[in-house]
Amino acid sequence: MESHDRGTTIREPSTANFLIDSFDRPTTQTASNFTIAKKNSLFNGFFTRFGVAEVVLDWAIPNISEELYANSTFSILDASANPHTVTFGPGNYNVAQALNYILAELNNLVLAGYTFELNFSLGPLALVNVNASNNQFTIVPGTLAEQLGFVTGVQAQEHAIFNPNLSPYRYIDFVSTDLTYNQALKDATTDTRDRTVLYRWWLAWDESPDLDGYGFPILQGYTRFVARRVLPFPKQIRWENNMPIGSVNFQVFDSNGNIINTQSVTGNDMNWGMQLLVSEN
Repeated sequence: MESHDRGTTIREPSTANFLIDSFDRPTTQTASNFTIAKKNSLFNGFFTRFGVAEVVLDWAIPNISEELYANSTFSILDASANPHTVTFGPGNYNVAQALNYILAELNNLVLAGYTFELNFSLGPLALVNVNASNNQFTIVPGTLAEQLGFVTGVQAQEHAIFNPNLSPYRYIDFVSTDLTYNQALKDATTDTRDRTVLYRWWLAWDESPDLDGYGFPILQGYTRFVARRVLPFPKQIRWENNMPIGSVNFQVFDSNGNIINTQSVTGNDMNWGMQLLVSEN
């Protein structure tokens, strides 16, 4: 009798989407700290893992703000050690815009013996007193001065600018301990703050950034943006297959370890969406 071998049908594991939108939060909560709850479970099914497949970020948070970063003032001392201060309103500025505002405001002060320019007399761009009196001045230490790349506390006629960076944060972390507490293999970091995350969004463009009027890169966070990132191989998070997903809290932390403040500053807002791919094995 002739025998025939039969092959085994192989079925790919079933998958489903778990779609998260910060706009679905209660109106009393912010996009950086909210809880989603429904009358029934958010997700039922005998799945065993999930991963973040896609993240969309709608960013409208200022990068210069006294309330958020204490970086809204730029001060100098003239040759007689008299202070003169330029104050910024909260908003999004690239480096050229911030420097041009400082230049205009300093010249509006009409200081005797001082006429300020931005030029390349030192090689790198510099803030220079071009008045014939050649008076020196000192840039007062401060957050904004340091972000703009000035060497502070030194008296000179010319102050060069080195590697300015006005990004509010290096990265932001999307966190949900309600979804990651079953994760046996925990995340680790070189930072002193260890936190298991759904996704870390580095504030960096995928392509080389545009340049401003002085040739400095316009980094992510200098302007409002909407950007989408698709993860070709997301982190696989374990889930106990007999547990539904009930109410879930989501938080967004900045690179300083704080929940991002999106409440009290005018024009300070952020929203985001996330697609989780849920799998039965």
